[in-house]
Amino acid sequence: SIFNDRLEGVLPLETVDHIEKQLSVFGPIIAQGHLNVLKEHYSERKKKTYINCWHMNEDESFGMWNVYAQKKGVAIQSTYSRLAKSIQASVYGIKLARVMYIDHDKDITSNTDPQYLFMTKRNSFNYEQELRAIISPFNEDENRDFLKTDAGIQVPVDILELAETIYVSPETGDWFKETVEGILKEIGRAHV
Repeated sequence: SIFNDRLEGVLPLETVDHIEKQLSVFGPIIAQGHLNVLKEHYSERKKKTYINCWHMNEDESFGMWNVYAQKKGVAIQSTYSRLAKSIQASVYGIKLARVMYIDHDKDITSNTDPQYLFMTKRNSFNYEQELRAIISPFNEDENRDFLKTDAGIQVPVDILELAETIYVSPETGDWFKETVEGILKEIGRAHV
């Protein structure tokens, strides 16, 4: 899995301090050993977690186009229920969750469920207003219809169920919009 933010999937600092204090009753060697095991567990879990990110907003966002499309690309408008149906979330064990934005230095959580840690991001990312589809842990041994690639895993999606509207980046040329329109007509969608 690839995370641009090194703190994604990592326990907040105050939570680590809180756990250390609780473990200190067992003595420093045992406490440090348990903490190291916990950190290793989260680190391994992070390597086997895959996330698909969605921006939740009523309007298009110039900032999101700039950060994620860099003057070329499309945005798919959908709903929570359409997304869940299109990826068969319940069949594949995919968790859909709205991201909570926290102060990673000061906030403390009693929720140490590893999946919970992928539902939080630093406050500096709150402009994203993100919804995530999370697969964690991903085991290659499991019989799922996912193809693993260098960029992640491919999850089967019913695009006709997923997409309400397709938006083309305002910075692309007419040729790009015409190409997208042609593809949409081929799959039975007529509007961009």
